[in-house]
Amino acid sequence: MEVAPDRPAIEDLDSLASVHDWFDTHIVMTSRGCAWRCTFCGAEASWGRGYRGQSVDYVLDALEKAVARAPVKMLQIKDDTFTTNRKRVIALCRGIRERNLRFLWSCDTRVDVLGDELLREMRLAGCERLSLGVESGSQKILDAIDKKITPDEIVASTELAKKYGIKLRYYMMVGNRGETRATFDETLAFLQRAKPHQYIFSCLSVYPGTRDYDEAVKQGWLDAEFYFERDFQELKTTFDASDEDTGFFREWFRRNKGLREIFCEGVDDFRRVLETLGDHHAAHIDLAGALFRSGQLDEAELHAKRALDLGYPAPGLALNYLACIAARRGDSAAMNDRLSEATVRDPMHTVLVRNIRAVRQWKELGGHEQRGLPDLVAAHDFQLLERWTQPTLPGPLADDFAVWGPAPPPPDRPVGAARRGDARKLRVVTG
Repeated sequence: MEVAPDRPAIEDLDSLASVHDWFDTHIVMTSRGCAWRCTFCGAEASWGRGYRGQSVDYVLDALEKAVARAPVKMLQIKDDTFTTNRKRVIALCRGIRERNLRFLWSCDTRVDVLGDELLREMRLAGCERLSLGVESGSQKILDAIDKKITPDEIVASTELAKKYGIKLRYYMMVGNRGETRATFDETLAFLQRAKPHQYIFSCLSVYPGTRDYDEAVKQGWLDAEFYFERDFQELKTTFDASDEDTGFFREWFRRNKGLREIFCEGVDDFRRVLETLGDHHAAHIDLAGALFRSGQLDEAELHAKRALDLGYPAPGLALNYLACIAARRGDSAAMNDRLSEATVRDPMHTVLVRNIRAVRQWKELGGHEQRGLPDLVAAHDFQLLERWTQPTLPGPLADDFAVWGPAPPPPDRPVGAARRGDARKLRVVTG
């Protein structure tokens, strides 16, 4: 096997063309690399050692293009550690507001590169969710994987983000170096203490180029040629757990895989967030949702309308709340009007699509004459339209995989033009 010589990393990322000049995508990357070296992580193998970021102006231009193209004004910033440079992110957030870019977004980062001023600026600029690489609640495991954080730091950053109404999603792992039943029990207890809004576990995957891979090869339990001789997607394994513990982890993971909900604020919590942030559209919609869940429909309606007045970037979700409020009151005409308005202004939300289908089915079954109003879903989770087909897994390359034609020109159609018909298709018929 021949290995190509090392090549220097591209330091000036602004010299590269922006993907948002060419493609419609809700995924944004503003930097490459990570300054940390967790034992399981392949960032260094992918990007090289260290961190490089695009300039603030370059990122703002890219965000402006991405938002203009996006049918749902929600973007995911997928840097390895978005808030590595706090001053840069604060400047980005202030630039978003100065340019009046209205969108909601999430990002991935670490608990030790957050702070009060940073989180406030992020929330006011549209940040809805932080996905944090927590991995474990056991200090023993955090030290073993060279995470360089503590459980207390995780809790402190979680509480600070909640102060501004930012949702927390923890990325957790099972099977890292030194993992036992006892350390895993520590992790489960820690989740109950920290109370993120969501968490999701993954099993350790050993990738070439990681410190785990190098150590496994050195210890002799992993053959380096394994990745080049076998047909598989990824190698999931515990690093050094006993067979008994590995069996327990496997069975626990089978029963608990997927995204898990653990915490949700109440009305009083969101009142405090609104008071802290001031007259902020997303804080109003959070409070509207909590009020709706508690049955306080009149006040929920006021806050949903205020969110719309302030330019909430997902008006379809605010209008959906108003439709749900109307349905709870038994007002079918107002319900239909709000849903119809939502399909014209902002139709591509999963919860909205679901409710429109429910109303259609209700009408087909006789509507108000036959039964009460349909049971509508009221939610405004940070969620993009679901994929209805499974992405293709790796497989054999096509015969012409190495044949490259000339690059196509950037699309010159008006942004969003291809989607305007979709809104009409989803409109609720009120006749």
